Amino acid sequence: MKTFLNVLGCIFASLLSIVLVLVLLVFPVYRSAASFVSANTITDVIQNIDFTQFLPSSDDVKEMIGDDWESIPVVGKVLKNDALDQVVNDIVKSDAVGQLVTLYADDVVNQLKQTGEKPKLTVEALKKIVTEEGDALATIIRPYIPADVTLTHEELVTEIQNYVFENAQAILDYFPNASDFLGDDGSVDMDSITDELEKGDVDVEDVLGDLEAGAGSRMATREAPDPTPSDEQTDPLDLIRQLVSPSVSITFIIIIVILVLLIALCRFNRFGGMLWLGIDTLIAALPVALLAAGANGITAALLLDNSLAAVAPLITSVTTVLSQKLAVAAIIYAVIGIALIVGYCLLRKFTKAKTAEQLPAETVSAETAAD
Repeated sequence: MKTFLNVLGCIFASLLSIVLVLVLLVFPVYRSAASFVSANTITDVIQNIDFTQFLPSSDDVKEMIGDDWESIPVVGKVLKNDALDQVVNDIVKSDAVGQLVTLYADDVVNQLKQTGEKPKLTVEALKKIVTEEGDALATIIRPYIPADVTLTHEELVTEIQNYVFENAQAILDYFPNASDFLGDDGSVDMDSITDELEKGDVDVEDVLGDLEAGAGSRMATREAPDPTPSDEQTDPLDLIRQLVSPSVSITFIIIIVILVLLIALCRFNRFGGMLWLGIDTLIAALPVALLAAGANGITAALLLDNSLAAVAPLITSVTTVLSQKLAVAAIIYAVIGIALIVGYCLLRKFTKAKTAEQLPAETVSAETAAD
């Protein structure tokens, strides 16, 4: 009977292990994909984008500005040193831009999820960020200040802060609202996004003029209209909202816990459940690690399509962030699997040692009773 139950436990544990491995494989993939509808991940994606591929070359900017390009403070020295890409990269990866993008991403996510929360990216929030990060921004810009401009570091920080304070609203106007990329039916208008990227035209004079004038043409559309009941029923984004709902992750966790308990129950004898679960977790870690490593291959395959050339930096950044998240999941699985197997070995060793100690004592007791 004991042998029959042991065989039956092995069969059920094997079947349950297959299901557990599949769930453990799908869960990090789902979590990585769902995380792209979160402010932190969006910020990581944006700050990993190589924006220099979207920018015109220094020669193109010089041509757009005209013969007086060298006389423009800061900009002239940046162009003279061909440092436009470096300056843009440093600014994009700065903490100030990171905080700015996080607030913007929060607003976009809240709008997509229809949470009804008030916008976080406001003039006051922008001023607060620049006040806190003015020193770091001045450090980035300092090398390109002309030598004949006698500005101390503190004065440069003040100049940057004053400029942003005066043009804060105009700066925010350049952040597109999520509805700018949505069609009338709520679907994402990728054609309009691709067209804008393919143009690659940056009119420096218009940009500077808008900043100085404090353009506010977009603010009329910044607040998205409240959806009507009919819109909610036909909203194509409703499926995305349901998929990224916390209830989906909770369901995954509950399923994993139930499977773990059932496998441990089937192999309860001599801590066998720990060994099975450790092996299952290590098996799941392998394909997750392969997916993480294969993300770069996915990028290369996608970029073979010339129609996606305009969004190549975005695709590269997305797959890089996805690869990082899957790699973290694979490492966690591997650590848990190894810990369970080591724990099983130590417990088995400890149990055998205790059993060996008890046997002589029991033998002595039996001999004494016989005498």
